Amino acid sequence: MLVLMREHAVTPAAIERMELRVPHSSLGVCNIADPVTSLEAKFSLKNVAAMTLLGDATGDINAYAVERVLRPEVKQIAARITVVGRDDLDGGEAVAIATLTDGRTLTETYDSYTAKVDLAAQRVTLSRKFR
Repeated sequence: MLVLMREHAVTPAAIERMELRVPHSSLGVCNIADPVTSLEAKFSLKNVAAMTLLGDATGDINAYAVERVLRPEVKQIAARITVVGRDDLDGGEAVAIATLTDGRTLTETYDSYTAKVDLAAQRVTLSRKFR
């Protein structure tokens, strides 16, 4: 989603709807539809996607403070996101398909299991996540 936003200058307001395709196995763990606590928000693909679109650093545990995850703008964006389980996706694979208000449809595929090319950047990311 970050690539969509950067490369196509997409803002959250420009997203009419988004479909997140994830491995079917993820649905039992990460598909809390309407989280009301910080912990539930961490396990809500819709909520994490909305937070990402708003620019929140979702790899930072502090991003999940309840007052942040329950912001009205997070809920508004999450309401436009549909999560679909797919048997043809594995592990950390995900596909985001954004339909924009101008009629364009943009697709981004991401695999969180693939190491970043910039290992220094990956070290920083992991350090922030596990501090």
